[in-house]
Amino acid sequence: MIQPLTIVGVGGSMASTSSSLAALTIALEGAAEAGADTRLLDIRRLNLPIYDPELRHVPEAARQFCETVYAADGLIWSSPMYHGGISGAFNNTLARLHLPPI
Repeated sequence: MIQPLTIVGVGGSMASTSSSLAALTIALEGAAEAGADTRLLDIRRLNLPIYDPELRHVPEAARQFCETVYAADGLIWSSPMYHGGISGAFNNTLARLHLPPI
């Protein structure tokens, strides 16, 4: 039996009502309808501290985030555009994907 793909969606808005998060939810629903296991990671709920590249201790929330993303077969990222780029909060979240050596 073939195992379903795991698709993780990372929503990059801090707004309580977010069109980018709504779009991500629709995309994940489509992936689920196609047979994938899906997981939504909403940055409002991740509670990640500001990324500090010199910090040697990785906060547990950051470790769990990275483990979830690394284990995925595919990712869907969704962020609002602010001043021509992704949100600062989403950029901070993506910076977390670099774990320091342990």
